[in-house]
Amino acid sequence: MTVITYHEIMTGVKRKRGEKEERFFRRFFSNVPILNFSVKEAEESSNIASRLASRGITVNAMDVLIAGMMVANGIKKIATSDRDFEKIARVADIEVVFY
Repeated sequence: MTVITYHEIMTGVKRKRGEKEERFFRRFFSNVPILNFSVKEAEESSNIASRLASRGITVNAMDVLIAGMMVANGIKKIATSDRDFEKIARVADIEVVFY
């Protein structure tokens, strides 16, 4: 799990004001490691963003940050329904499994 994913999920939960959902996710997040964003991750995400831009490919900036965090931490596979990762995988060494 990344701190960016945490942000995305908690923003959605807070927007809905679902107290039960918020409690669930807070318990869930307390039991899984959460990758933080640092200079190492920023370097990798900027590499990915640059490669995408040079090919004229646009994707959600948050997804580029997540991919940079993955690469910086040696994570090779992501399970997602987000099609932006299909585009990102063209320029980054990650495998995407869609559900």
